[in-house]
Amino acid sequence: MTEENLRLLEKLYQQYNIPVKPLLAEIEAVYEKFPLALYNEIRAMNDHVARAFTANE
Repeated sequence: MTEENLRLLEKLYQQYNIPVKPLLAEIEAVYEKFPLALYNEIRAMNDHVARAFTANE
């Protein structure tokens, strides 16, 4: 993994951690459950990242 890849990956996860993660925590607290569709979207994001990095190898 190159330094550029690491930088881009860090930027991607910052975009998740800063605005999205607190919102998800609030949704879970209010509704006392986590919407299944969001689990799938988080899984899909990580799957796309993994495929992009393994494609370069």
